[in-house]
Amino acid sequence: MKIHLSTYNAGQQLPAHHFFILNKGMNSGKPADQPWANCFVAQFETIEERDYYFWICYGLWIIGKFRDFIIGTSVPFIRKDDVMMMIDLANCAMHDRKDLYIESIGMLYEAQEHSRVLTDRVKKLEVTKNEIVKLFVFI
Repeated sequence: MKIHLSTYNAGQQLPAHHFFILNKGMNSGKPADQPWANCFVAQFETIEERDYYFWICYGLWIIGKFRDFIIGTSVPFIRKDDVMMMIDLANCAMHDRKDLYIESIGMLYEAQEHSRVLTDRVKKLEVTKNEIVKLFVFI
């Protein structure tokens, strides 16, 4: 498996299998399916490679491993080489558990989808709550 990481430019031609990694701010290292103004793009040959590295990157971001490499005082950012190093280290560290990790990727996507559905429901409840309150406020 090989990861190709480069700086994202709006309008850039992208391969079918990719994701984005935020590179500016205190959330540097956060992966996403949609680009930010300041991000890297990770490109892959297969969807399996993309998913494998997406969740490694997500895990590193969640546990705060990228924070150690954020530099800059007025505009915090992370270097591409530091992102690659952390991803490579995580990949090597899970060597003996790689099969279990690959099997769990489906569960991670399922949990992500459940989270999205619940977030949508909460937003709809907030709108409904606000509409009910508006019925009784006549100022």
